[in-house]
Order: sequence, then C-alpha cells, then structure tokens
Amino acid sequence: MACIYTVNLLIIIRQNDRLAVSKLVSNLTRGAVRSPLAQCLIIRFISQVIRESGNTQIGDRPSFYDYLEGCLRHKAEMVIFEAARAITELNGVINRELTPAIIVLQLFLSTSKHVLRFAAVRTLNKVSFLLRFNLPLLLSYLLLLLSSTF
Repeated sequence: MACIYTVNLLIIIRQNDRLAVSKLVSNLTRGAVRSPLAQCLIIRFISQVIRESGNTQIGDRPSFYDYLEGCLRHKAEMVIFEAARAITELNGVINRELTPAIIVLQLFLSTSKHVLRFAAVRTLNKVSFLLRFNLPLLLSYLLLLLSSTF
C-alpha cells in the first residue's frame, strides 16, 4: 500500500517538469510495481503524459501503449478497466489499437459484478459517442458487440 503513496509523491514533486514526469513514468513501467492501486495511478499518468505530449499518433509512444495493452491482461479487474478506459480516451487511436480495449469491455458486460457492467457500459457509450462521426467503424463494433452477446 505504501507504493501508491510513493508513486503519487514522486509525480507531485516533479509535476511541473514534463520531461521528468515522462522519465519517471517510463521507469515505473519497467519496474516491478505490484500494487494494483499504484498501477492504476501509473496508467492515469501514462495517459496524461501522452495527452500532454501533443502527439496524435500512439506510434510515437509505443512503450507506453505496450504497457497499457499489457495491463489489459492483469489479474486485478480495476487495473484492466483503467487500462481499457485509458486506451479508449487517447486521441488519434486507430482501430487496431482500440480493439483489445473494446473486447475487454465487452467481456465485462457479461460479468456478474454490477459495478463492472456499469463501468463497461459507460465507457462503451463514450467510445460510441466519439466514433459517431466514423460510421463504418461504429457499425463494425456494433456488429461485434451483437455477435458476442448472443
């Protein structure tokens, strides 16, 4: 539990220096942070670093995206959800990069835990709202969603 406070303190100390935050987050993704809460915090800071870097393509930050995609296979559900939410909220995400997060959220729709179902529906709603201008992509995800529920 102390790990989450350490990570948060390190980020707060360096929050005004973008390069220092980027290096710290990069080091934390390579390290062995075992606390699920600390990993959720790292995921949030990764999405913040990507957002603030001004890059619209995820290809410019492959190690961060690889970490987010790796978190989709974590054993803690909150880490999985946080990674899926972070991927869906990135700017300039393409279909290939968005698909693993959508599949994980669809799996959450069939779970018995009400909180996970609500969170998945809410996140999928945001994704569908963002994709409403991209009709072919939206239709392909709706067909995928309908085929997985029946």
